[in-house]
Amino acid sequence: MRKERVGDMDQKEKEGRLIEIVNEAKLVIQKTENYDENVQEKVEVLKRILCENIQEDDEGISRRKGQV
Repeated sequence: MRKERVGDMDQKEKEGRLIEIVNEAKLVIQKTENYDENVQEKVEVLKRILCENIQEDDEGISRRKGQV
């Protein structure tokens, strides 16, 4: 995972990084389907965070909710 300061990025870089993070989160969710209860609880938290903050447009592009 690369470390970049969000304040140093322009809007296009922020969107790109958001897409990377969302895709990584979806991969984690997919790969942890059969793990123990403790892991499943954390995966549920991750799903809630994504659901509350991310929306996908018709083309499947992830964006922060409230952004055009």
